[in-house]
Amino acid sequence: MTRSAIGLLLAISIAACAPFPVSRDHPVEPDSTGAGSQANRDAGTASAPSAGLLQQARSHLAAAEYPEAAASLERAIRIEPDNARLWLELARVHFASGNLQQAQAHARKASSLAGSDDAARSAAEKLLADIAVRQR
Repeated sequence: MTRSAIGLLLAISIAACAPFPVSRDHPVEPDSTGAGSQANRDAGTASAPSAGLLQQARSHLAAAEYPEAAASLERAIRIEPDNARLWLELARVHFASGNLQQAQAHARKASSLAGSDDAARSAAEKLLADIAVRQR
């Protein structure tokens, strides 16, 4: 492989890792710390294996591919079951797909796991309020 082809592949790989916003109403912080999983949960991020699945889920969500987005997040949650941000993202996928019962259950789980992550807890509470409005 030529150096230019390797450089191009490297650039594409790096660009694919860039954060992709889910929505303006319910943003999720991208992983930029590279720290261990407990520190990541406190900072509201995902570990390296989970971060890739999170990015995959965000791409599926942007394309309105809800089952695929949920599947990626469920795999990430199997890796990091105590990560409030992953549960919150899964709640957002269900909210976007109209599955309000699942969205509510996952948002509550995210809130209960948030610990010292006030931003995650606040985002979960806002999502729960949005779910309540939509259920009326």
